[in-house]
Amino acid sequence: MLVMEGGLAELYSDNLGLEVKKGKTERKAQGFYNGLLPFGVAKGEDGVPVPDPDTITGLELAFERAAIGDSDRQIARKLNSAGYHTAGNQGTRLFSKETVRGMLTNRFYLGELPNGDDGWLDGKHASLISHDLFEAAMESRARNRNNAAKTTRADVRVSSLSGVARCHECGATLRTMRNRGVARMVCNTRLKRGECGQVSARLDIYEAQLHSYIEAFHVPEDFQKRILESQRRRDDADQPLPNPKTAASGHPRKA
Repeated sequence: MLVMEGGLAELYSDNLGLEVKKGKTERKAQGFYNGLLPFGVAKGEDGVPVPDPDTITGLELAFERAAIGDSDRQIARKLNSAGYHTAGNQGTRLFSKETVRGMLTNRFYLGELPNGDDGWLDGKHASLISHDLFEAAMESRARNRNNAAKTTRADVRVSSLSGVARCHECGATLRTMRNRGVARMVCNTRLKRGECGQVSARLDIYEAQLHSYIEAFHVPEDFQKRILESQRRRDDADQPLPNPKTAASGHPRKA
């Protein structure tokens, strides 16, 4: 009985998942949005998304600032300073450059829905942002990506380990910070969310350790010969074994 009840429960779960998928597919075919609504949007009385009166101004602000050339980080700071918070799966957190990037590239605001195949189809809701403003924001962001002066902050200090060093505890990248003229490597996760317990360390200590390692590193004189020999052995090992039926005469034996 226990085995039968387990089988029936599994069958019910599989059927429920199938029915939910069919329901979402049907809603999408009718032009309705599935899931949580993005920032600036609320659910209307008939289920069709409509502008959220509390946040639609912030959505328009984000696209307008993007159209005139502000970076995603700058837009996030403006939204946060204006008192806006994220929506959907992000909850009510502060905006970051990542959440702003996702918002500015979301064609839902043009009245479209994702078709599940990296494409878009027409939705039942009206466009929340004009097509011209959306395209202007996209073009401005593309120019920012190709403009080194925009993508590189003037106050950023590049160290010998910038973009290379990673935190031993959480694997996040390390950032170079200066305190009283002393450069230190700090975990990005610790800086942003305080979730990593790895303490910072002086950059010159890391550099001294690397310098000692490089000085002690020695390449054997026959290193190239040993690599080629190792590769030859691997190639030989990858060759298929001869067929015992054809090894003697070169022709397959008759059964």
